Amino acid sequence: MKSTVLNYLIIGILSYYLIKGLLFLFMWQTLVKMEKTGKEKIAKRKQEREEAIKRRREIRENTKS
Repeated sequence: MKSTVLNYLIIGILSYYLIKGLLFLFMWQTLVKMEKTGKEKIAKRKQEREEAIKRRREIRENTKS
């Protein structure tokens, strides 16, 4: 009887850590993906700002001539 209770306890503890590890792995992958998309959005906004500034400069140069 003792060995079955001990076996169930060991299986329960190992299952707990397996599920916990899988959750942490999933959360880590989600955060990596969020960070990647955030950096891409920041780069895109920066590029759009630079293009807008470039267009404004071209417009000013064209109106001065």
